[in-house]
Amino acid sequence: MGAREMGENPPFLLSCTTSGYVSDGVYDELIKRSTRFLLGDSKEKRLLPFLYMIDDIDKWDDIEELHKSNPNLGVSVSVDYLKEEIAVAEGSLSKRAEFICKYACLKQNSSLAWLPANVVERASGVSLKLEDFRNSYCVAGIDLSQTRDLTACTAVIEKDGELYVFAQFFLPTEKVDEATARDGVPYNIYLQRGLLTASGDNFVDYHDCFNWFVRLVEEFQIFPLKVGYDRYSAQYLIQDMESYGFQCDDVFQGENLYGVIQETQGLLEDGRIHIGDNDLLKAHLLNSAIKMSNERGRGKLVKLSPQLHIDGTAALLDAMTVRQKWFAEIGEQLKNEG
Repeated sequence: MGAREMGENPPFLLSCTTSGYVSDGVYDELIKRSTRFLLGDSKEKRLLPFLYMIDDIDKWDDIEELHKSNPNLGVSVSVDYLKEEIAVAEGSLSKRAEFICKYACLKQNSSLAWLPANVVERASGVSLKLEDFRNSYCVAGIDLSQTRDLTACTAVIEKDGELYVFAQFFLPTEKVDEATARDGVPYNIYLQRGLLTASGDNFVDYHDCFNWFVRLVEEFQIFPLKVGYDRYSAQYLIQDMESYGFQCDDVFQGENLYGVIQETQGLLEDGRIHIGDNDLLKAHLLNSAIKMSNERGRGKLVKLSPQLHIDGTAALLDAMTVRQKWFAEIGEQLKNEG
């Protein structure tokens, strides 16, 4: 471009984009330059910005307001199509962020709470009992830690088309009081209720996780067909699991799980996932956020804030991942019919 002279064929670069998610990227640079130019606070002479965006974030679902950010609305993009997208966005926080970013052209915070409280409340209810699910197949998930975070194990059992989640948590014995004071969570009560196991001294003893799964099989005849786990600190646990006969699958917890996140969210919103009275799992679901991290609108599971815990959510998604991945092979068994 530097070799071209101003004249009949001057240098020309066209950059056209919606808003984005990445901080300090090319979009941020262009929007800063463009707004400075339009406000008269720029010495650039060869920049011609056209900015189409809504003025009022509270009117993100107002068609009249959206005409400002969609100048070709009714021509190349139909009003009916935009109304359908609004309907989708109204039922999902992550989809709303994507809509505001792409159709209202306002940059969004990259991390958003995943599930509305009413959706998590709907999944909660009376206590679930393993005894009621004897002679069943399931999928399972493990989210491992060593000290500060909890270790979580989950089993997801299908019955009459509904999914029932059992979650067991583990915390080092010497860390229970410290974690209670730090997190403001009544871990001693969860110990009494059997939702939490004091494991090891200063590190979680993964044999306790192994024993929980063995108990599912030997005491209740609940058989995990696939077990999803994150590779972090797996150490000897997976070796013990596979030696016993469990089929384990390494689940990388990144943007590759976005499809699983969306499926799980849909099942929760439809009221088809039940967690019983497991208040610890309930808290972890409410602590979960989705970080939208690229221009395709995909995201990954993160904490709403650094001090919170989401290990139960991660273990649930590990189980849902192997359920989705291997459904063609084990789906009929998972239905537990007959």
